[in-house]
Amino acid sequence: MGRVAGLLAFLPDEAIPVLIVLGGMLLIVGARSLAMSLFGLCGMMIVLPPALEAVLGELPEWTLYPIMILAMLSMCAFLISILIGRGAWRETKGRITANVITWFFLFPFRLIGWLLGGLFGRRR
Repeated sequence: MGRVAGLLAFLPDEAIPVLIVLGGMLLIVGARSLAMSLFGLCGMMIVLPPALEAVLGELPEWTLYPIMILAMLSMCAFLISILIGRGAWRETKGRITANVITWFFLFPFRLIGWLLGGLFGRRR
């Protein structure tokens, strides 16, 4: 239910009764684990929005921007993993992480080089 659960999370609240009925039908058919997953999803769809609204409403505005960026990145990662496959996405994520870490290590040296180059003039 991995990819499907991500798509089901975008359903409106009005779909909760339909999901509960579908979960009941899955129990009748014998797909117990899938039915329990649907019931868990319904429970999360009921409980999480009020809890998150209370928590996020109390945070200062500047903390919401990194949270929004992380949420958008995770949604993009979900969509990319659907489009290119989970294994290819893991490889891509590893390469992106390696590039970011390399940039963080090299940035101070590039900054010093840029400052000293501006101070003493660049050699060509």
